[in-house]
Amino acid sequence: MASGSSKKKSKGNTKKPLSKTAEIAAKFSHDDLVSAGVVWLRRPPWRCTLVFAEMQTKGTRIVPDVLAFKRSRSFLIEAKRTRSDFLGDKKKRSYIKNRIPGRLRWYLTPAGLIVPDKELPEGWGLLEIDTAGKIRSVVKAPARQLTPEQRDIETIMLVSAVRRHEVGRTWDHDRAKFGRYTK
Repeated sequence: MASGSSKKKSKGNTKKPLSKTAEIAAKFSHDDLVSAGVVWLRRPPWRCTLVFAEMQTKGTRIVPDVLAFKRSRSFLIEAKRTRSDFLGDKKKRSYIKNRIPGRLRWYLTPAGLIVPDKELPEGWGLLEIDTAGKIRSVVKAPARQLTPEQRDIETIMLVSAVRRHEVGRTWDHDRAKFGRYTK
């Protein structure tokens, strides 16, 4: 092969460049967004002392991506990688009936996924993640009073966490998740 040979350009390789939002969504999985939300709630200004990721419990069908507590305050983050995932929440029974826990609630999305003025539900804040993995608050989450049903859901989740600890479930602090039961 001659040292001065040139590479031929393929005519079939005409992919459109990804938008910034699509680029971020392609870079981060849902689990990556959840992990970023866990870290975000553990840092200032929140410094949450109890943080749970995707904890399922008997007694409620609600599985928040991140649910955290500090003193008497509760915080919730729902991670959404795609518009269809975000728009799908409007159809969920728990959202329609406002059964979602958390005095402060945020959606965590790739930058530019949601148009805050038009699409963000009332009572929710918006966090955006960039290509470097940095989270910024776009819309402040308003503090709100919980209904008795929302308080019950939080209590069910806290009691479930204590029960798992008592029966010997391992705790993975970095992932904010309980492991399998070990004897």
